[in-house]
Amino acid sequence: MFVFFVVCLGFGHWLATHQAKGLLLIIALGTVGAMLSVTKFYLMAVALLGVATLVLHLVRGGRFRQLFLYVALFILSAAIFLPVYNTFIANTRGLKPLQEYLTMDSLEGYLFSDGKGAEDGKYNLGRGLAITYAWQQISGDPVTTLFGFGLGSRTSSIALNVSGRVLDDDLYGGVNAATLGTWIQEFGLVGVGLFLCLNIWMAWKMLRHARHVDDPYLATLEYGLALFTLMWPLWLWYQKPWVSGVMMTLYWVGIGFVFQQINRPFKRRSRFADRERRVAAPPGRFLP
Repeated sequence: MFVFFVVCLGFGHWLATHQAKGLLLIIALGTVGAMLSVTKFYLMAVALLGVATLVLHLVRGGRFRQLFLYVALFILSAAIFLPVYNTFIANTRGLKPLQEYLTMDSLEGYLFSDGKGAEDGKYNLGRGLAITYAWQQISGDPVTTLFGFGLGSRTSSIALNVSGRVLDDDLYGGVNAATLGTWIQEFGLVGVGLFLCLNIWMAWKMLRHARHVDDPYLATLEYGLALFTLMWPLWLWYQKPWVSGVMMTLYWVGIGFVFQQINRPFKRRSRFADRERRVAAPPGRFLP
């Protein structure tokens, strides 16, 4: 998750300055890290981030000739990633070549697997099955569909010998393959919808401010945080982002700093207006 966070900042720096050297370095180092950690999700996440960045670039009226470099960057990254991963990672560790994961049978088996592991006997639930199963659990009645089972319904306490409602009724013993499935079970459509609306509002505020700010570093931070914020459904589908302590600390501190910068001009303008009203008021007249 920290790698994806830094990649978002790299795309944000490109949007703010149109300088591609930093972005090239970040994607190259991220590619190396993804190969060493066998993070096959990296290519898909970076591709979606690139598409989102491209849309932002087009919407704000950027220079189209720079898009050729942008497209070439993705093609070059994929061309390097595939053979290097297959040669040095897949072959040496006995894993399947990356292209075999892209077939329909492999994708279906990966996303909708529900079989037990041959070695540890634990359920190996696919992320697609986890989300569809979560939807099936809350679709029993309209109230549960809208509001879910409630916050903490998937938690348990060994000391108190209690478990949440979802765990009691879970056929798979509380296996959590996709955090988005957990959110669907606990919050329902209303809770997940409100969370997504909040993310869209936060991203819109940051993108709007980044277009008019003079500081390129602040604009980089705002563009990068906006991209990461818009991708919350993707992060929840793949991982538990909040357990990434260092990365999430940087993210929330960055969000707080950016919104403090966004609201500061309005506070100054308000205080200045109050001072002007006091000066212009007639003698003896009280103004709050």
